Amino acid sequence: MSCLVLSRLIVRNANAQPVWWLIGPPGPTAYCGFGHALARHLKLTEHYLGIAPVHHHYELLADFNNPHQHRSATFMDHNDHVGATGKKYGALSLQPTARCNLTVSFILVFDDDAEVDLDEVNIFLATARVAGGTFFDLPKASVVETMDDVSLKGFGLHQRLDLMTEDPMDLIATCHPSKRSDHPWLMPTIYGYQAVSKRSEAYGSRDQYPHVFAEPLVGPIQYISTRQNAEIPIWNYQLPLQGSDSFLTTEINVTED
Repeated sequence: MSCLVLSRLIVRNANAQPVWWLIGPPGPTAYCGFGHALARHLKLTEHYLGIAPVHHHYELLADFNNPHQHRSATFMDHNDHVGATGKKYGALSLQPTARCNLTVSFILVFDDDAEVDLDEVNIFLATARVAGGTFFDLPKASVVETMDDVSLKGFGLHQRLDLMTEDPMDLIATCHPSKRSDHPWLMPTIYGYQAVSKRSEAYGSRDQYPHVFAEPLVGPIQYISTRQNAEIPIWNYQLPLQGSDSFLTTEINVTED
């Protein structure tokens, strides 16, 4: 395999509201989307295996315990204001989104036949986004042979669906700060989407893809220090099971030759 390492990407003004009722760092769906977009740009989708994110820093751009940013007008985008059409500003109290700054590293994993063009990587990064956020002070990309050749200090994203129960409300109790002694740095995040309507044709859809309404699939994820667990999980999309209308991201196993 070969690994494209993007170390300590500084992302500004990223989405911190992955689900309408959830405030927190971007989930694996955003990172898998970034990895897939970069692989498409490099024309290496057939060789792309997955992406391993490593978190370093997260800064919520909102009032504490008040993610709708009633006083954080500096961090608002004009197009986000409800009722902003035809007006200079909309109502600040109706600001619908929460944003964040973060520092994150990515390891994109390809098979042995992939040839990564670093010049094309830099071209992609110049206009790319992660969870809607833009990059600041782009780092130099590098390619190594295996994950063992990567040394990053931070927090890997570990799937913890094993902590889920049949009662969805247990997710809130499991991730509550009072439980941090049992599972430190555990929080809910978005894993994908579940269709709640039948597929249909929609006027103006991108590339004429069928349209469907969906609800987010939320589960626990744990941020574990690479000093504590050196194995950094690799994530990618999971193919839907036969007869399933769900879209999921999950940890994957990559076997090194």
